Amino acid sequence: MIKNSAYSIGFIIMVLAQWFIPAKMILDRNELLSSGELYKFITAPVDPNDPFRGKYVALEFENNNFDTGVEDDLILGEQVFVIIINNQQGYAEIQSYSKNKPESIQNYLEVTVNRINVTDEIQKVFIDYPFDRFYLEEFQAEKAEEVYIEALNDRSSKAWAEVFIKDGQAVLQDVLIEGQSLRTLQ
Repeated sequence: MIKNSAYSIGFIIMVLAQWFIPAKMILDRNELLSSGELYKFITAPVDPNDPFRGKYVALEFENNNFDTGVEDDLILGEQVFVIIINNQQGYAEIQSYSKNKPESIQNYLEVTVNRINVTDEIQKVFIDYPFDRFYLEEFQAEKAEEVYIEALNDRSSKAWAEVFIKDGQAVLQDVLIEGQSLRTLQ
């Protein structure tokens, strides 16, 4: 009898944990969307397919680098923190970087150093953002890919990703071309 009660309690805990973990992930994401600050990252894409996760637009960003002095000892693959601000045109840009997690600033991201170009006095550091894939339903993806590539080839078109950022966390909400969401393309 006691053995059956222990199994029952264990089973109930397991079921609750299976519901709690995804619910916590959803609530955290929604909290970030409601209280985080919105940034628009100008994009330049490629569109692959992941057989396990579905169709997505792989995002490349125009503002994915910053300059440092040659004495900075950054290395490839290193994690650094970038402070993000909105410029006068309303698009995101990197204000500064730090090797240490910012304490008094909410709008920062932890990013990976991807490439470093060194000249006489300056290092140009290229980074990978943690939001580089925009997933779509399978039937929307083909049309979105065509429109997206066409917009990027047309230099007069603007494409950007809307990303909410708070306390080092980021949620990619949407990708837009001239203000129209890739999700709404028919």
